[in-house]
Amino acid sequence: MRGAVRRFVAAAGLGTLVLLPMAAVAQQDPDEACPGGVLYTWADPERRQYALYTVDGEPEKVADLPERINAVGWSVEDRALYGLAGMEPRLIRVSPEGEWTDLGPLENEGYPGLRGAFAADFADERLLAVTKGHVVSVDPVEAAVTDAVELSEPVAVGDVALWEEALWGVDPSEGELVGIDPETGEVTRTELPGLPDRGTAGAVAAVDGALRFVVHDVDGRAVFFETDGNTVSTVGDTDVITSSDAAFCAAEPEPDPSPSPSATPSESPSESPSPPPSPTPSASPSESPTLGAAPSPEAPSPVIPPPAPQPVAPPPAPGPPDPEEPPSLRPVPPMPPRYEVDLAVGDPEPEPEENDTLRTRFLVTGLIAFAVLGGSAATARRAR
Repeated sequence: MRGAVRRFVAAAGLGTLVLLPMAAVAQQDPDEACPGGVLYTWADPERRQYALYTVDGEPEKVADLPERINAVGWSVEDRALYGLAGMEPRLIRVSPEGEWTDLGPLENEGYPGLRGAFAADFADERLLAVTKGHVVSVDPVEAAVTDAVELSEPVAVGDVALWEEALWGVDPSEGELVGIDPETGEVTRTELPGLPDRGTAGAVAAVDGALRFVVHDVDGRAVFFETDGNTVSTVGDTDVITSSDAAFCAAEPEPDPSPSPSATPSESPSESPSPPPSPTPSASPSESPTLGAAPSPEAPSPVIPPPAPQPVAPPPAPGPPDPEEPPSLRPVPPMPPRYEVDLAVGDPEPEPEENDTLRTRFLVTGLIAFAVLGGSAATARRAR
C-alpha cells in the first residue's frame, strides 16, 4: 500500500468484533470549537434530521442543519467546513458552531458535473470532490470548478480523506481501502482484513496518522474504526446513522519563528557604519578599536607651499661712454639731458653715483681743455 503508516498491531475480525462505548483516541490538539478533533455531519435515519456533531467520548450535537450536506472538507485558512448541497450542487460553508452559509451554485464551464459527489476533502485550499469518474477541484473563494482529473477506474466510496498525499476511502463490500492520486487520477486498491462485509462506510477523517471512518450499520450499531492501512481496530459505536461525512479540524499552522525587526541585536561598534570624515578627526567615545589591530589614522592632507617669488632682474648697468673726440676750437655743445630710468617696469634700482662722477670729470676736463686752447691761441697771437 502506498504510504501506509504502521502503528496498530491488533486487528478486529468480523466474528470477534466487540462494540465499545465511544472513547477518545490519540489525536492532535483540536481547536476549541472542535472538541475531539473531528467535525461530523449525519442524519438520524428515523427523523431524517441532519445535524453537525462532535465526538469526544460520546457524540454531541452542535447544531441542526437545514438540509443534507455532502463532500465536506475543512479549510484551514477559513476555519470552517465547506461542502455541497442539492442535486445541482451549491457550495455551502458551515462554521464550527453550525452557522450555515449558502454560497450559491458553482460556476462550472467545461468540466464534468458534480452530481452524485459524496466524498471530498481539502488540499492546498481546494475542495477535492470525488465522483464516480473524476476528481473535481472547487475554489471556495470563487465558488467555481477549476479543474477535473479523470479516474483510472470508477470508484464507489462514501467519503475520502487526504492521507499520505492521496485521497483514501473505504469500500466494505469489497473489503478494500481505495486510494486516489488527486493529480493523476490513478486508483489504488488494498485489501483491508477485519472490515465488515456489509454496510456503507462514510465519515472518513485522517486523525493522528491514521484513518478513522464509520460503518453505518453493523448489527444495528454505527461502528467507528481506525486503520493504519494494514489492520483495523474499533474505537467505539453509536446509534445507526446515515449520510455521514467528516473532516479533521486541522489547527492553523504556527508561523515560523523569525526575529522581529525591533528585536534585532545591536551590532558591535566595529561593525557599525563609520561617520563621514571631518577636517579634524576625533575619536568617538562609542567606538572602540578592535583588539590586535590599531586603528589606522587618517593621512593628513598635503600642504602645498606657495610659489617661490621670482627674482627681479636689475636693469643693465650703463656701458662705458663713447670715447670723446679730441678737444677742438669749436664751441662746446650743450650738455646732454640727464639719463632717466623708466620706473614703470620692474622698479629698477636708483642710478649709481658713478654717473655723477663721470659727468663732473667731463665738465672739468672740458674746462681745462678750453682754458688750454684759449691760452695757446693768445700765445700765438703775441708771437705774430
